[in-house]
Amino acid sequence: MCNIFKIFLMFYLVSWGLATDCRVEASEARLNEYQVKTAYLYNFFKFVEWPRESLEGDGTLTICVLGDDPIVQVIETLQGKSVGSRTLRVRVVQDISE
Repeated sequence: MCNIFKIFLMFYLVSWGLATDCRVEASEARLNEYQVKTAYLYNFFKFVEWPRESLEGDGTLTICVLGDDPIVQVIETLQGKSVGSRTLRVRVVQDISE
């Protein structure tokens, strides 16, 4: 129950922060959008209870981005960060089969 409250509070604060600053230029707003999405993704990993069998291996969680999406520039800041005992790796793929 406490985790649900934390997630709700995080969404509320992010929504409030985005709604109060509407004078941002388009290019800055786009960058801020990607920063918010990246922060959401990183924090989402923190709240996941990983199955025991997924904890065996080399200790990495891989985030794949398909194509040349502008979020790549921001999401690459997660490269090497830790989530619990796991390390994040960012990989850009050009084809879904990768």
